[in-house]
Amino acid sequence: MHDWHTDTDDLGDRLGDVVATIGDGLKRLLSRRDLSDAELVSQYRQTFSRRMEKERARLAGHTTSFLGGNAIITGLWAITGAGFPWFLFPLFGWGIGYVSHRAAVQAREQEYAEVMSVEAPTRRQLRLHRDLWKVRRSWRGHLASNGMTIALLVMINTITWGGFPWAAIPGAFITLGIVSHRTRARLREQSLLDELSDAGWTGSIGGGTSGPDGAEQDLIQRAKALRTEILAIAKTVPDLENTLGSDFSDVLDRYVSQIGALVKTQREVSQLAASIPVQQMETQRAEIQEKIASVSNERLRREYQTTLEQIERQLTSAEELQSEREILRVRIDNGLQALHQLKIDVTRARTDRFTEAEHTLADVRSRSAELSRYLDDLRTAWDEIS
Repeated sequence: MHDWHTDTDDLGDRLGDVVATIGDGLKRLLSRRDLSDAELVSQYRQTFSRRMEKERARLAGHTTSFLGGNAIITGLWAITGAGFPWFLFPLFGWGIGYVSHRAAVQAREQEYAEVMSVEAPTRRQLRLHRDLWKVRRSWRGHLASNGMTIALLVMINTITWGGFPWAAIPGAFITLGIVSHRTRARLREQSLLDELSDAGWTGSIGGGTSGPDGAEQDLIQRAKALRTEILAIAKTVPDLENTLGSDFSDVLDRYVSQIGALVKTQREVSQLAASIPVQQMETQRAEIQEKIASVSNERLRREYQTTLEQIERQLTSAEELQSEREILRVRIDNGLQALHQLKIDVTRARTDRFTEAEHTLADVRSRSAELSRYLDDLRTAWDEIS
């Protein structure tokens, strides 16, 4: 029997390599030992930026030719009698390559945005991040090409209908291949995410094919899971809700919501901090200081001084943002720890030890009120910045 799984896997791999030249160039750059981490990061970003400009242009050209070519083909079909819909064959066949190309470039766009979002990545972090997105690109290319292949088979089966849905047979094998590929990709992806987290990556890390930031979503889900566990345990303890108060559930809901707000704010602060080119500005500051010391023209000296003051203000802002990001991280950790402690105390309340649970809940109430004030202050400051 014809091995559809093997064929579509090979097709996905070939089409997923449309932008492989980027990966090869970045891989060679990561292997250079003559560069410091700072020099490597600078060259890595510059190389990535130049390559992305080329890939965007190539995708734009491919889009134009795909739409224009199929418009011409469809027009020829229409003016030659609009009989058997043969124009669908080049449309779907070409569509496999086009959709795979678009998926590959979109994945590169996300990878590029994440590389630019972290302030000072190390060589190891960049290598792990590249490996992570290599897995994701492979999965997305596989899904795009195989999904379009199934669509092509269904289209052929439909317009050449002979009473038997034969497309379901190869479609089932291709679907099994997709599921198998996704399972392997998820395991490898999670392993690399854990390594990247342990390596201290501070930028955004998008999750899967879509959805919110993976690390951000994980923290929010942990808080929600703890809330669910606490409420489930509380229901098994007689009179606990009466002891802790009728608003026990509402307090937990509000607290988890505040942790989510902290997590999202931390991401926004991280992105804003990453947008400030600290290393470049420090170099520029040193250069201007040298010029101020050597220039004799007073007007020019004042202009240099004004520029220097602007740079100093931006560098100060960057330091403040870094401090704020760390404060947010600590508050998030403390918030999760408070929920952990409440879960432990509610569990212990099964043996009539209600006091610990009361004290911890009182602490959660106090933290919740403090977080409300803190978030209000952050929103006010954010509005002023915006």
